[in-house]
Amino acid sequence: MDVDKLNRWLLLAGHVGVIAGLVLVAVQMRQNHALTRAVLYSDATTARMELHYRMMDPAVATVVIKSLTDPAALSFEELRIMDSYLLAVVNEHRRRLVLERMGLDSDFGAPENMLLFYFGNRFAKTWWARFKGDGEEADATLGALDTEIAAFDEDWTIQFFRGLLDDLESAQN
Repeated sequence: MDVDKLNRWLLLAGHVGVIAGLVLVAVQMRQNHALTRAVLYSDATTARMELHYRMMDPAVATVVIKSLTDPAALSFEELRIMDSYLLAVVNEHRRRLVLERMGLDSDFGAPENMLLFYFGNRFAKTWWARFKGDGEEADATLGALDTEIAAFDEDWTIQFFRGLLDDLESAQN
């Protein structure tokens, strides 16, 4: 009889141990998920900062502004700079969309605003049309980007800068 009681207590203790272990695993999984989201957010922020750091190079900034104001006058070297510049933006958004589909959205902010800034102009929209191909079926990620880019006004980026200048001029008066 005492052995039977001992077995029941051991069985109960074993079940409690299993439940406690499962709770600890769940807590650790939640911590890992939070850490993964933090790393993804950090990586996305770093990628955006690198895009903006590139713009601090006066030569690159000049080429980007030329693509907004006189895109037909771009040299082959300048076209290559713009190609790399826009490809970096596309890859950043592809990464974001793929991570979202995997359930790893880490609240990257307002990515559509960033996309609008880079693709709200005639040069970028023309580049995009060439980049995405000649009618071949795009993957889901490119299709999602295509839908967003197609809706952008091609004068948005230059109007943003003109509006900024107007605001600064009116603030001085």
